[in-house]
Amino acid sequence: RTTPTSATAEAVTDAVDVAPSKLVSKSHSPEWWIDTLRSKVRSSLPREAVLTYIDMIVLGVKPDNFAFPALLKAVADLQDMDMGKQIHAHVYKFGFGVDSVTVANTLVNLYRKCGDFGAVYKVFDRISERNQVSWNSMISSLCSFEKWEMALEAFRCMLDENVEPSSFTLVSVALACSNLPIPEGLMMGKQVHAYSLRKG
Repeated sequence: RTTPTSATAEAVTDAVDVAPSKLVSKSHSPEWWIDTLRSKVRSSLPREAVLTYIDMIVLGVKPDNFAFPALLKAVADLQDMDMGKQIHAHVYKFGFGVDSVTVANTLVNLYRKCGDFGAVYKVFDRISERNQVSWNSMISSLCSFEKWEMALEAFRCMLDENVEPSSFTLVSVALACSNLPIPEGLMMGKQVHAYSLRKG
């Protein structure tokens, strides 16, 4: 049975097959399309954002480093794994891969919302230069999957890479500590609290 979501995912695939044609929008610039897509996402209209993306591809408008994070957020809001995999393939097709840390961070969030821990780990592991958002996304993902000890290990690795934790990081780490057995969780919780006091 074809659902509206699966039909949209199929349309995404078909659009890429059409994209190499010489169809080009005469009425709107590439910037207009990308701004429209991002506006749909900001307005909490994820399905409309995906449809805008399909129109872009059919018309030969190439997505850029700003389009994909917005599009991936839309798909994450839809929690549509099939569509997410299609868009992930487009990320590589259009040459972004994991060289764009912003795109990679959004992919981590997408797979977290879709409940695929294996994909979360795979994307994160391929990020060559992880920033604060990368680590926050991974640590919160580990907490979402109730992998508390792994979340704390990720926090240690974050510090080892000299990436400054944010208040969001510390909230996730505190959650992980609270779900560990009492002696270990209490000890780690005190260490995290002391760290937050030192950092102000």
